[in-house]
Amino acid sequence: MLVGYNPHAPRPTKLFQESPDSVVYQQDSEGRINKIIETFGVNVKVTDTTFNTDGSVNTVAITLDGKKRTETYAYNPDGTISSMSSNEVDV
Repeated sequence: MLVGYNPHAPRPTKLFQESPDSVVYQQDSEGRINKIIETFGVNVKVTDTTFNTDGSVNTVAITLDGKKRTETYAYNPDGTISSMSSNEVDV
C-alpha cells in the first residue's frame, strides 16, 4: 500500500478524453502546422495558429465547447517570448 494514498478519495473528473478519436493537421504554404482539429466523441477542439513574418508564433486560438480562447505572443529583440495576453469569448 502507498503511504498517503486513499483509494476512497474523490477523483477529479476529466474535461475530455485523454486521447482524441481523430486528429487532422493542416499546414500553411511554409509547411508549418497552422490548424489542428481534434474530435472527442461529439466534441471538436480546433486550434488555429498564426505566424509573424519571421516565423515566430503570433496567435494561438483554441475553440472548444462554445468558447474561443486567443493567446497573443510578444517577443523581445532576442526572439524570446516576453509576454502573452489572452482573451476568451463565447462563439
